[in-house]
Amino acid sequence: MRAAAKVGFQIEARLRKCRIVLGEYYDSIRMGMLREEWDQMCAIRADRNVNN
Repeated sequence: MRAAAKVGFQIEARLRKCRIVLGEYYDSIRMGMLREEWDQMCAIRADRNVNN
């Protein structure tokens, strides 16, 4: 989750106690990024590569 957040993904949903593993319930997190956010991130990275 930290790696996804670091590159710009945001939590869009949390399904509470929807998974059972070895008898314990766990939440499921759904993360996403809008196309516009992705394009903006790619443009910023391309600019960094050109300037280096």
